[in-house]
Parts: sequence; structure tokens; C-alpha cells
Amino acid sequence: MTQEQWIKEMLEKEGRISRNTALSRFCSRLGARIADLKAEGWDFDTQIVTTVRPDGKKGKDYIYIVKSKPAPRPLSLGF
Repeated sequence: MTQEQWIKEMLEKEGRISRNTALSRFCSRLGARIADLKAEGWDFDTQIVTTVRPDGKKGKDYIYIVKSKPAPRPLSLGF
């Protein structure tokens, strides 16, 4: 499964994806993949949230929330 396929699956299932979740799956270029999806017609809201690591240190996470997906393409029968 490609990074883009995994990201689309997460977005379809959860309606959102975070940078930290993507990093845990070795996807370090979530922003680039989101840009690709925007070019396909996806639309997102973005949130920046404060996180707390197990050692107590604070960090940030970026969350992309699906606003809308591209309309499905009609099947072409090739006639």
C-alpha cells in the first residue's frame, strides 16, 4: 500500500489524519500528500494542537480534517 493509499484510507475511515499518526507509519511528507489530494479536489480544515509526550514535554501536532471529497467520476464505457 502506498502512502497516498494509506492516507486516503485513514481519511475515509476517520475523517481526519494527524502528522504524528503519519510519522508513526514512516510518512514524513504528509503535507505534500495533502497537497496532492487537494489537487484531486479534496478540501481540508487544519488544526494545530498542543500535545504532551510521555516525558511531560509539550509539543505540537497538525491535524487535517476532511471538509469535502471530490465527486466520484462517472464510469466511462469507452463508446
